[in-house]
Amino acid sequence: MHFLSDHNLFLIEGARAKTFLHGQVSQSIEDMQNDDCRYAVFLSQKGKVQCDLFIYVHKDQLYFSVSPNYQDVFVSHLKRLAPLSGCQIHPCDDLKIVHHLESINTDRPFFESSRLGQVGFDEWVPSSQNVEESLSTEQVDFIRIKNGVAQMGVDVTDANLPQEARMDEALHFKKGCYLGQEVIARLHYRGHVNKLLFVFESAQSSPVLSKGDALCVGEEVVGQITSVAKQGESQVFMSYVPKKYFESNFQVQGQPVQVLKGI
Repeated sequence: MHFLSDHNLFLIEGARAKTFLHGQVSQSIEDMQNDDCRYAVFLSQKGKVQCDLFIYVHKDQLYFSVSPNYQDVFVSHLKRLAPLSGCQIHPCDDLKIVHHLESINTDRPFFESSRLGQVGFDEWVPSSQNVEESLSTEQVDFIRIKNGVAQMGVDVTDANLPQEARMDEALHFKKGCYLGQEVIARLHYRGHVNKLLFVFESAQSSPVLSKGDALCVGEEVVGQITSVAKQGESQVFMSYVPKKYFESNFQVQGQPVQVLKGI
């Protein structure tokens, strides 16, 4: 099973490429080896998520992939600073990324990644090649949501801290300084989030749930559905829940819903 990722691929050239990128994102880069892939986020000075990305090392060269909706913010930031480290940023327009839910035999570049919150693999294929996807958008969203993976621009925006959106896999707490690191470290070691992205399931296909529907505790609205997907009779969705309601019983459209991922 596979689908075509919407991420665009970029190459960072330069002898100090790893050191340069290491200082810009939340993940450890300097210790990456050939054919490694790691998930990371780019943060504001206040620790808010600006975009998420995947980072690769292939044949001793450093690459990253990012959604076209956010690449201008991230790439323009890198390009402003890259000359100071002797680096250059180049788009890899001749390649696109296909994500597989199982390992396959291929001579193309192939990296273990977790785009949907479970073990999967990114394959780089020529942009000219036609890819027949075996997973629909609804199927991809169902897996992603059930596994608690926030989608940038849907479940997480530049108003969110990464810990609120369960993006801990993208964070490295023992690396050196990076933009927003002080806020992230202080929250990790000394604080707690005031809200957290929960994953819910409704075992009934009716009523049909929609993005924006109110999440309630009794008569009180405590959140809104950020994304939802259906498979068979099951509907899974995400919503931020304030800390004071973490251990509550929840309803949507008057029907009880089950917490799949809470505190």
